[in-house]
Amino acid sequence: MAGSIRLRRSLATAFLGSALVGLGFRPANSQVTAADTAAVLLNTAQRMHQDDDRPLAQAILRLIIRTYPGSPAAADARARLAEWRRAADATSGRVELIVWGTTYGAWMGIALPLAAGAETPEPYGAGLLLGTPVGFFGARAYGQAFPISLGQARVIRFASMWGSWQGVGWQQALNLGNPTQRYCDPYYGGGCYEYPVESDLAPVTFSLVGSLVGLGTGIALAQSVNISPGTAAMVEFSGYWATWYGAATGVLFDWEGDGLLSWILLTGDAGVLAASLIAPKLDLSVGRARLISITGLAGLVAGLGLDLIMSVENEKVAIAIPMVTSFAGLGLGASWTRNYDARDRDDLPGGNALLQVRDGRPRLGVPTPLPAALPTSFDGSRVRHTPGVKLTLVQATF
Repeated sequence: MAGSIRLRRSLATAFLGSALVGLGFRPANSQVTAADTAAVLLNTAQRMHQDDDRPLAQAILRLIIRTYPGSPAAADARARLAEWRRAADATSGRVELIVWGTTYGAWMGIALPLAAGAETPEPYGAGLLLGTPVGFFGARAYGQAFPISLGQARVIRFASMWGSWQGVGWQQALNLGNPTQRYCDPYYGGGCYEYPVESDLAPVTFSLVGSLVGLGTGIALAQSVNISPGTAAMVEFSGYWATWYGAATGVLFDWEGDGLLSWILLTGDAGVLAASLIAPKLDLSVGRARLISITGLAGLVAGLGLDLIMSVENEKVAIAIPMVTSFAGLGLGASWTRNYDARDRDDLPGGNALLQVRDGRPRLGVPTPLPAALPTSFDGSRVRHTPGVKLTLVQATF
């Protein structure tokens, strides 16, 4: 309701501006056009932005683009929207980075003494006392020194998490850091052999190293590439889904042990790499990426439900059903949300007309009163205009 009142107030301001245009400036051989009205609205949006009423200013700019698409003001509105988005995106990731930096610092405070083999509680307490504030102030200082967008902050977060998973995963798959013991049997000829021993410290150590490598990679990407939040979300979700499909196909091919784990790690990396190349071209929003992923998750859960209902005992069938249903869920989610980003950019559903036809599809909207210069008389040489308000009942684009 408050937003509606503010929108009416801004339109009333624009109407007064158009009245001044209509009454105060009336050339002898020209007439006030829709471009003049669009220019008045553009000036209104600029004043709203200067007054820190940025959501309303952006709504008016979108109104200009949608209602007066061919006017010079519409081109200016597109440029200003892009400029404002870049300025807002440049610092939108500071809070996200600080939250993750604090969490990561606390985890480091536990992981470091754990990797060092500490057996008393004092090192862990000191780690938490030092790691948490170091993570907080370190992330805060980085956000102040470098402009960071929400997408860049989320890439840093995901890269450090993914690096941790990759570190412990490859340590287990390749048996890295596990010591060997030599045993000589004195009762059967003194024969000796060596065998590996599972290390309690190696998984934590490799997880810690992997997270640091991922953190450094994420920071390097954030400093070199402007990553949108939608791209970051798609890369993250693609890594998780590729890992799931790697595990499912590995079971179908009867892979086990280190071979299966290696395949899961490789498919996850392939998913992240593919999404990193494709996502920037798709320009998905965070909302659409999440909707597609949650639809796939719903399909996966539905597949597990079918396993329980049908009491599936065959391991391959039991994994194949949720694999197929999750894939179907992702496909349906992508199809159902194909117009999601376009709808999300429209502040007034259905445009400004009561009936609007766009891309061959009719839809209803709420007619919005717009200021306009209305022709009232003709004296034989020119058409006289009077400031007024117009309501569009039908609008069609072919």
